Amino acid sequence: MPEMCRARVPVGGACAVISDCDDGCFCDGAERCEAGVCVAGVDPCADAVDCTRDSCDEPVRGCWHRPTPALCSDGDACNGAERCDVALGCVPGAALACDDGDDCTTDTCDAATGCASAPRDRDGDGFGDGFCGGTDCLDDPALGGASVAPGRVEVCDNDLDDDCDGLRDFATPACVPTNDACATARVLPGAGSYSASTRGLSDDYALHCPGGFPSGPVTDAVFRVTVPATSDLVVRVHRSGPAYGLPLGMTVRRFDDCATGPELRELACGTSTSLRVRSAPPGDYAILVSGEATGWFDLVVELDAPTTAPPVDVCGAGTLDVSAGGTFRAVRGDLHDDYGLTCNSVTPPMTRADAAYVLTLASPKDVQLDLTPSGALALVSDCAAPASTLACVPDRSGGVSTLFRRSLPAGSYFILAEPNFTGPSGGTLDDFALDVRVSEPTFAPPGDSCSSAALLSPDVPLSTPLDALAFDVGLSCSSPSSMLARDLVYSFTLATAQDVSLRFTTPLGPFFGDSPTLALTSTCGDATGQRSCTFVEGANVLEHTWRSVSAGTWYVVAGTTATTGSVEALLTLAPPTAVPANDDCSGATELVSGTPVLLALASYDDDLSLSCGYGGTPDAVYSFTLPRRQNVALIASPVGGSGLIGLALRSACTTGPDLGCSEAEPSSISTTLDAGTYYVVVEGDVSIPQVRLSPFFTDI
Repeated sequence: MPEMCRARVPVGGACAVISDCDDGCFCDGAERCEAGVCVAGVDPCADAVDCTRDSCDEPVRGCWHRPTPALCSDGDACNGAERCDVALGCVPGAALACDDGDDCTTDTCDAATGCASAPRDRDGDGFGDGFCGGTDCLDDPALGGASVAPGRVEVCDNDLDDDCDGLRDFATPACVPTNDACATARVLPGAGSYSASTRGLSDDYALHCPGGFPSGPVTDAVFRVTVPATSDLVVRVHRSGPAYGLPLGMTVRRFDDCATGPELRELACGTSTSLRVRSAPPGDYAILVSGEATGWFDLVVELDAPTTAPPVDVCGAGTLDVSAGGTFRAVRGDLHDDYGLTCNSVTPPMTRADAAYVLTLASPKDVQLDLTPSGALALVSDCAAPASTLACVPDRSGGVSTLFRRSLPAGSYFILAEPNFTGPSGGTLDDFALDVRVSEPTFAPPGDSCSSAALLSPDVPLSTPLDALAFDVGLSCSSPSSMLARDLVYSFTLATAQDVSLRFTTPLGPFFGDSPTLALTSTCGDATGQRSCTFVEGANVLEHTWRSVSAGTWYVVAGTTATTGSVEALLTLAPPTAVPANDDCSGATELVSGTPVLLALASYDDDLSLSCGYGGTPDAVYSFTLPRRQNVALIASPVGGSGLIGLALRSACTTGPDLGCSEAEPSSISTTLDAGTYYVVVEGDVSIPQVRLSPFFTDI
């Protein structure tokens, strides 16, 4: 006690009044005199808050209360740092938010150290998630990730990449399938995605797909799946190994007919294919997949709600009516090859499945048809009569084919569609759709349609803007690498037969150059009146001469890939000159072994189609007769220029089938033929000045 803090009577001594006990100091409290005895004072700075350190300042006669958070700590860093409030005492802290916002980390909290983040390893196998830079290719425990990690042993039938080497199940060389035949078919548990292979199997069912670059023998694998209730059975197969080689082949049969068929769906071929069996009844089904013995693939099985095929296979009273417009879907298994489209000829034995729809208009309308995937589209009055074709758009590369008719008169029509089911990267598509849009009629600007053909006068250039035009008349030929976007119609009248030349100039299209196309016809919109159709690849100017065009009114349908700017046409006339005798089959020129012939393609029309070509280029016809079985070699080379030349060998000139066909630079065919008469068709772009055809016939 400070020297100054001394009372007259110490604590415990006898007192008469309080002043006897008061020592005059603040910090030891106020002394009292009770029952004649001095009693010590109470600490004036003591409070009820446990977490404060209390002190007294005698010189200022005041108290200090210092908060001490350490006195509040519960030792758990995760619930936050507790604090000391001088009025409230210990106050809890805010719990730590340990989520760092990174999906690739696992965030935890330790009572002693607080928040911590570690690379994500959800299945706890000690390998970080591969999506986050780790080495574990499957980290989700719900999908079996706990059994998947680098260094594990590959299990051949669990559809997991157990060892994370990028090869799942049968993609691994150590996994050799045993489903070689119907008797050993691999039983699939139901819908799902499965790894499979043809490695080590044999060729039991001859499901061979054409094309490709074979690197070994073809083998086939068999699968068995149960359809528990009537469903659409959808099967997809995708080559998961190297993309080169033969296409995969796939078909579906009832399992009772596994070895012999019949097929429920025709063989589908491609690196990625699909097919749908509509309303498959309950039971067991066989899926047969063919491929090279070194290949592996993914097989996907789906069971959808049952559907029925729409009535789009043939024209008739029950054909699907699309007059109200809309989108109409079907699959290639619903179709057969029933009709021949005038703009999409197919050489037998090849076929092209087609769909038919009916369109009835009570008054003139604009009609637009879009086919996906692309293919050939025709609008006809009578399915059985090609001469009734009003418009036909040939099959071209691209995602959608479009046919547009402006102010189509009232009446009933049929739409014929031949979808091209060959998808990207050699795959085979199954579904297709026809989109029909019917709208009020619009006015056709000059040159846009047969009814508003732009009149050509000799030696007078005619410029026509493209903006208001549509692709609504269609041409029977076009470059395979360019998608025509606009067509326009010109007309001219001849009093006497003349040579007719047309120079057609277009803006540069969206491709490397354009591929302008011209067709000469006596009956606009009707392919039966067409004299020829021709195009030039990768340019924006096409000049063509038609020899000895007869008197009358003629139409030129021109096509371009350009959509803006203007096109220009220049018509010139000259006295008639003779068409080369071998322009068609009736005047085929006889070939002599070892004697080459020269031909100028610009002098010819396009009369024939080659199985290996795209049409739309002039062709010349030759013939030869073999007295006995001989070796035949034919070589066609460009002279004074370059370009692909089509060369076909056939026994029947007009119809084929081709005994040999080549499109190359130069083109050649070498084969052995029996005694008889044969025909050679040579075709090529008009930009090639001349072609040399060299024939050689030698004894065996």
